[in-house]
Amino acid sequence: MIATIPVGGSPFGVAVNPAGTRVYVANASNSSGSVSVIDTATNTVIATIPMPARVMGVAVRPDGTRVYVSNDFAGTVSVIDAASNTVVATVPASGLLGLVVNPAGTRVYSGFGCCAAAVIDTATNTVSSTIPLPGFPSPQGFAINPAGTRVYISNTSNANVSVIDTATNTIIATVPVGNSDVTPDGLNVYVANSSSASVSVISTATNTVIATLPTGSGSAPFAFGKFIGGAVGTPPPPVPPAAPTDIPTLSEWGLLSMALLLALAGVFAFRRRATGR
Repeated sequence: MIATIPVGGSPFGVAVNPAGTRVYVANASNSSGSVSVIDTATNTVIATIPMPARVMGVAVRPDGTRVYVSNDFAGTVSVIDAASNTVVATVPASGLLGLVVNPAGTRVYSGFGCCAAAVIDTATNTVSSTIPLPGFPSPQGFAINPAGTRVYISNTSNANVSVIDTATNTIIATVPVGNSDVTPDGLNVYVANSSSASVSVISTATNTVIATLPTGSGSAPFAFGKFIGGAVGTPPPPVPPAAPTDIPTLSEWGLLSMALLLALAGVFAFRRRATGR
């Protein structure tokens, strides 16, 4: 640990801007919901943005210009301008806990009440469509693959994950697990199962659970937000081998050719002197 930063009451969701210069913390205190903005260069809070109610989820647009916050009790999603640290729009999306922005920065996916997901158009800050989720799912965790073609929604009441095709905004698969995040390469989804003390690994190619990892006796893992980073200590790509030293380069061929011509000229000159011609 290199620093401890005081923020608001009951900090919950955390998001970092793409440049790594700002951290946004959703403070879930029932009495004074807010978002703390941390400067990563100094590890200090440089702004506190009041929210209308308890806030849980927070996500940053890929260009870093907007921050989206789910207001649990208010049933809305707040849009924050990152330059001024002020709320510039409020979307009636009934955001519960999680939300996620697509890689293009054009859509935000969040909960829509108990039984649906909302698709928010970031250009107009309006709900462009809703996606019904079966049963009484209480959608909480949201994740999206790097291509932006699939959204994974953890339905805590149903103990499953809905896989959404973003082109059609329809469910294409349902996988029996819990809260989720997607690896940076998009190959797997990791799901924290708080009721069974385990983490499920879903293959995005087959939408099936390929492994279940125990988390220890008495644990209740709960995953929320973006929690999988890139590989640490990954070796750099191999350097292409140098050209073999016994094969002449183009410049060396040129020198060899010039030397050969000079040698031939010398031979011809010698023969002419020898024959007297």
